[in-house]
Amino acid sequence: MIPHITDEIKRRMLLLGKDNKFDIIITELGGTVGDIESLPFVEAVRQLQWEMPEEDCMVVHLPLSPI
Repeated sequence: MIPHITDEIKRRMLLLGKDNKFDIIITELGGTVGDIESLPFVEAVRQLQWEMPEEDCMVVHLPLSPI
């Protein structure tokens, strides 16, 4: 994974929180996890989860459940 790509994704995810206008920021990663196109975004979220304090970040995985 190229570090400057994931760094830019993380920077843009955190950009809204810089001005303190919002209490919560929700970022959705759409598509199919496992596709090579979404890999930098999934990696950026994984890195962000470890870089932020535990009480400031939550990652939720919602799998498809066809009936």
